[in-house]
Amino acid sequence: MSNTLYVLTTGGTIGSVLQGDAFAVAEQAPFLTALDSLKQEHQCELEVVSVFNENSENLTPAHWLKLAETIDELQKLNPKGILVTHGTDTMSYSLIATYLLSANWQVPVCFTGAFYSPEHEATDAFLNLEATMHFLLSDKIAANVYLAFRDEEVVSVYSAGAVKSMGFDQSVFGSLNDQKYASLNRLSNALTNNSSSEWQLELSENSEDVLSGDKFQLAIVDWKKAQQDILGYQNQVVVIHYTPGFDASLLPIILEQKQAVIVELYHSGTANALDNELLEGLPKWQRNGEIYFSAFPSKAIEIPYLSTTKLIASKANIIKDRTCEYLYVYWILAKAFDQPFGLPRLTS
Repeated sequence: MSNTLYVLTTGGTIGSVLQGDAFAVAEQAPFLTALDSLKQEHQCELEVVSVFNENSENLTPAHWLKLAETIDELQKLNPKGILVTHGTDTMSYSLIATYLLSANWQVPVCFTGAFYSPEHEATDAFLNLEATMHFLLSDKIAANVYLAFRDEEVVSVYSAGAVKSMGFDQSVFGSLNDQKYASLNRLSNALTNNSSSEWQLELSENSEDVLSGDKFQLAIVDWKKAQQDILGYQNQVVVIHYTPGFDASLLPIILEQKQAVIVELYHSGTANALDNELLEGLPKWQRNGEIYFSAFPSKAIEIPYLSTTKLIASKANIIKDRTCEYLYVYWILAKAFDQPFGLPRLTS
């Protein structure tokens, strides 16, 4: 294995500059100017590949596949690692997609990004970038897909499948059950354009990747066919958040035009236990299309609530320990690659 890191750029905040009165992606990512000093500091080779150059809110499932195909091809060159820079808005979707397609990869892949543009006075771009490089150059880590991102005084590393999107008022990422793969502790001043930091990598005691069984086992990948197929499936699934006053009669109407509906339940895996229209309609509606329910953190809820048991009795497909974003990405990829929907359902 060489001591080469591939840096894959995709745009996003980490690749943006101030243009007029708004930040927008630059033709050339501004952080690239720091790579020469980082290469010397870490005594490694860096190869930059521009996969696409978009604000992450503009990305579609087709972009997931283009990124995954690029990573798949670079895996064959057996580098030390692959670093992906990405915007934060849809980072979790791209992470999940590449994670699910990574079963045969032997080289670690780590995403990073920035909450603030490299030109912003409070930027975290260079901090995240160097920490991610340090992580990928370590001999301690397993081949998988990860996210490394600033988290208060440390840079936290998560398994990609367990990453949760930033909350409404958050500037950092989280993960399922707050599980981290590792932490990178800064031992000297934060990285700027002209100086570097020393880091200490600490692997978590319990760093098991509990979702690894979800990965698609694909012997041969026909990326061209998958790109064509995904265009047909990306508009065939609708995501709904369950809310007070939820109108269950919308589900069969949606399934007249779409193949699947994903309903994000309340955080404890519950819905209105008195919603008889939903409870009585599910068995019939699910004969005409796919309905999945997300959100049941089994680690936090040892015994289900009454409404959850009522949903189970109504043959609801409640997928436990998977975020709504995870189900959405999984469904699209399963269809595009002709794979069965194999996520674990809550049965009791």
